[in-house]
Amino acid sequence: MPASQAVFSAAALADCRHALVYGDGDGRFLARLLRSNPHISVDSVDCRAAMISLVERRMDRIGSSARRRLTLHHDNALSFSSYSFRYDLLVTHFFLDCFSTAELNVLFDRTVPQLTTGALFLVSEFATIEGGPMAAVSRPIIAVLYRVFGLLTKLGPRHLPDHSSVLDAHGFTLLEHKTWLGGLLVSELWQLQN
Repeated sequence: MPASQAVFSAAALADCRHALVYGDGDGRFLARLLRSNPHISVDSVDCRAAMISLVERRMDRIGSSARRRLTLHHDNALSFSSYSFRYDLLVTHFFLDCFSTAELNVLFDRTVPQLTTGALFLVSEFATIEGGPMAAVSRPIIAVLYRVFGLLTKLGPRHLPDHSSVLDAHGFTLLEHKTWLGGLLVSELWQLQN
């Protein structure tokens, strides 16, 4: 798991009991979350069967106690709904950049009603750097990443969405913001206020 995903996991997330994770990839964050918080239950949503298989293989290595607290959903985040409980933690790592800003509004219109007031949201994403020596290279790097990702996945977006404005509009407040690689990678911890 990249350092950006580990920064907030242990202390800040220790009191969380019900997590919703969108598109965790191969499950490295899920494994760490389940090991570090023995009281949390997790719903993990991914529309890619191959990624769910990778998560299942990783979960087989962390033990049955942790595995019993994880439910994997082969579903699209834009249509997923849980009726079992409301979540006090939402997690996305390199996931929001798969959507346009308009699609993010739809995603959070659906997701926020599934969260408790005060729910935490841990997000890691690429970012465009404004100013400094890395500013000139960040846009071409992100453009290349989107081009390659678009060819591999057939996803439509070709630039980073403005996730901060979407989160502000949906009642989230930024608690912490950390950067890596001169600002090309960010991790943020948000909290739902209403």
